Amino acid sequence: MGFIRKVVTAVDQILVWGLTAVTAVLLCSIVILVVYQVVSRYILRWGTPWGEELPLFLNVWFTTCALPLVFRFRGHVAIEFFVQLLPKQLKVMIIKLTDITVTGFGVFLAVEGWRISAQFMNARMATIPWPLGTLYVGISLGGASLAIFGLLMVLESVKERKLPE
Repeated sequence: MGFIRKVVTAVDQILVWGLTAVTAVLLCSIVILVVYQVVSRYILRWGTPWGEELPLFLNVWFTTCALPLVFRFRGHVAIEFFVQLLPKQLKVMIIKLTDITVTGFGVFLAVEGWRISAQFMNARMATIPWPLGTLYVGISLGGASLAIFGLLMVLESVKERKLPE
């Protein structure tokens, strides 16, 4: 059992570190590109054709990479008022049910994101010479990460049998 715990912890740490690094790079890139676009358009009076499409593309990737991190650290918006009124056992059941539901949603995003990305790989983006399907690969990777985190959280809550924070 100790080996499995080490593997689960390693997967969790690697995924958290990787997604944190990717989201940091994406957010910095978005800020730099938007500032560049504003300066070039309004101060220098010329804009780039990709100045809107590339930050939008990076924003989709940023959102789908940040979503699993927010869920992993339970930073998502939750309607806790009603849950706090319930008995402890029912609270635990609702939190576990939420984790299972989000895990299922992550699997759905991974599968459908992959299907849609494969469908649009032959189409090109308007101003960037990349396949349009690359936009949807981010949704698939974010969904897979969400599903992995959800599964790890479900396993953790079942093992510990206590109320998650």
